[in-house]
Amino acid sequence: MALLTRPRRGLALALLAMLLVPVVAIPLRPLKAMSPVENRLLARAPPRPQRLADWARLPRRIDAYLADHFAFRDGMIAANNRLFGRAARAAVSGQADLAAAIAGHSEAADAGATGELAAAVEGKAGRMFLTEGLLESTGRETDRRRAADYAQFVCQAVRALRARGIRPIFAIAPSPAAIYPEYAPDWALPPLSPTEYDLILRGAAACGAPGIDLRPALRAAKAGTILYRFTDSHWREVGALAGFNALVAAAGHPEWVLDPKGAAWTPVTRTDGDLPRLAGLPARAEPDYDTRYVVPPADALRGPIKVLPTKEDTPFALATPRKGASLLIIGDSYTEHYFPGFFLNAGLARVGWVHEEDCGFDWGAIGAFSPDYVLIMPVERLALCRPRGARPKGVPR
Repeated sequence: MALLTRPRRGLALALLAMLLVPVVAIPLRPLKAMSPVENRLLARAPPRPQRLADWARLPRRIDAYLADHFAFRDGMIAANNRLFGRAARAAVSGQADLAAAIAGHSEAADAGATGELAAAVEGKAGRMFLTEGLLESTGRETDRRRAADYAQFVCQAVRALRARGIRPIFAIAPSPAAIYPEYAPDWALPPLSPTEYDLILRGAAACGAPGIDLRPALRAAKAGTILYRFTDSHWREVGALAGFNALVAAAGHPEWVLDPKGAAWTPVTRTDGDLPRLAGLPARAEPDYDTRYVVPPADALRGPIKVLPTKEDTPFALATPRKGASLLIIGDSYTEHYFPGFFLNAGLARVGWVHEEDCGFDWGAIGAFSPDYVLIMPVERLALCRPRGARPKGVPR
């Protein structure tokens, strides 16, 4: 009797297909360098063998790479962790002392099942980093579909703005690790290219909405000062000013550049950094400097921009009695606390700010504020639409 009867042949082919799908789908998955579920680095793609010894190690390296990168791997590990945690608790349900000893392991398994990591991590020389977006900013992980989706959002927004006679400006505020990769933890290194920042700029340029890359100017400026905070996820005011000056100069408005020598820098000590708390560490003091440019002129009046209810900070407008240009910022906290004052001190008459809300903000803010310019500028880790395909409410298609 044949072992592979007709029904068994079909079953064998089905099983073979199931085994092949996770491997064949590897090129379709985002590049990942770390597994949050296991809290460890994943095996890298094996390099081209150069010597006989390299050829001897190649099969094992290929096996390690495939084992770490097959499709659906995270979901399978999460399911295994949940199952193990439940089984461990059930096995010791009648043994209180043993249950206490295993409780920690079971809780860790459940935490691993949800992919939980500390929200902030220690880098080098006392610099801390937000875990979210860290691997993306060093290029260790990339999601090309996510980057392409955000580029499409920018293109659609730019077309709609131009149709209304509004001049768009698009830029991305670099995350700290994009400017200071040398201080990032070892598991986020070495930096790779392209990053999602690169892919978004390429995608936007391809559809006629070129963006401004602030990284070269900030990398050049870091030799003379400290641009980003050590204990917080934001840039310092000196870093924000460097980014602002690079932005307006590249946008064709050198007359808006603010002279750092006239900034009236005031030394301060900050203890409000959020990264130690997110990492489960005590608060740390950090020296910094404030600039008068952040403070709007005395004659600027603040008021709301009427939009649909928001998930984030309330949109606002600052208006002065002077005549001049107006600009609306669509961004996040990287611009909210710094750029309105910068633009007003640079001579603009009105400046507004609206949170991007993962591409889901109310497009009605454009009509409510009626600006001459619109600046779309998220920080690097928030340059994404959630869920993918999300677009502003009311944006023309």
